Amino acid sequence: MTDRVDIPPGFDSERSDSMTKRYPTRMHEICRMEPMIPFEFVCNGMKYTLVIEHEGHVWRLNHAKGRRMLAASVVCELVNHPERITRRPRLTEEQVAQLKALHTLGYRWLTKDKWKGVSAFICKPFKGEHGGEWMRYDPMLVDDGYIVFNGYTQITDLVSWSDPEPLDIVQVLRQNGEEVEG
Repeated sequence: MTDRVDIPPGFDSERSDSMTKRYPTRMHEICRMEPMIPFEFVCNGMKYTLVIEHEGHVWRLNHAKGRRMLAASVVCELVNHPERITRRPRLTEEQVAQLKALHTLGYRWLTKDKWKGVSAFICKPFKGEHGGEWMRYDPMLVDDGYIVFNGYTQITDLVSWSDPEPLDIVQVLRQNGEEVEG
């Protein structure tokens, strides 16, 4: 464990909070990340999904060959630019329950359209070129393959129209420690 750090004058409250918190290693402290919590980091235009183990080793989760230790050059970027980290909020019990229910019904992807409508899809959708909505890859499906939620639900805040990809329900549940098939 790193010791408590005295806060020099002039630090903003967000950084001050991170400096008074105890982290297992210096890497956790620099990144303000708890062990084994996935986060995203952008380096040279590439988005990495990373996790810092208890010992401070940084692993890349979204590598084509599975989990890989992060290259030293990217670790340097991570240390020097922690502001590029995107932290994922932990799911509430209600969000876990709703996502598990969708998964049980066969839905795998969650999106939000330009007008804030949230939809769950069976097949991975893509952003339509016009209109501000997510579309299915196969418009000829007999079963529509998606549902739209009217109004606010606990999962509404998990997605945004600005997301480049739909939210993978199975991946998010697994990242939050839930065991699901798929």
